[in-house]
Amino acid sequence: DIYGWGTIFEISSCPVRSGSYWLQCVCYARALAKATGRPYEGFGNAKEHIDKSVAGYRYTDKVGNVPTPGDIALWDSGPWGHIALIAEVNRNYAGQNCNYNMRIVEANYGQNGLVRHDRILYCDEPDFKGYLFFLIFHCFSSIGFISILSYSSSYSGDL
Repeated sequence: DIYGWGTIFEISSCPVRSGSYWLQCVCYARALAKATGRPYEGFGNAKEHIDKSVAGYRYTDKVGNVPTPGDIALWDSGPWGHIALIAEVNRNYAGQNCNYNMRIVEANYGQNGLVRHDRILYCDEPDFKGYLFFLIFHCFSSIGFISILSYSSSYSGDL
């Protein structure tokens, strides 16, 4: 359960940057990834994660690729960027350069520390740059609509 005690503990152990006293998007994405059995060890500002690979994850551009639930979306907007966990993927969107949209789970977007799980991200939004995909999971993923919110923290990779 990504909303369970393990996630709460992981969030409570997040380092607080000087001058900010609310939940940051990178720490929240790390906690959710860990709760779903896909530990992500990225730190710093979200913008710094674009074009980088971190143990177990590889960065890919948004054009020509389709993410899987559990992958991590990245933006380069503002001074720090933004990062969120992809909860659902819908391949029935007809974008300008892509064909999917996503429901994301995020923190600290639009209001300091606010946690959301209802925002839809369209692949052709200009600030959305790409995503980090979990290398092992993509070997087992299937085509279509999958929801990671139904997975337990003991996820084994079987669909």
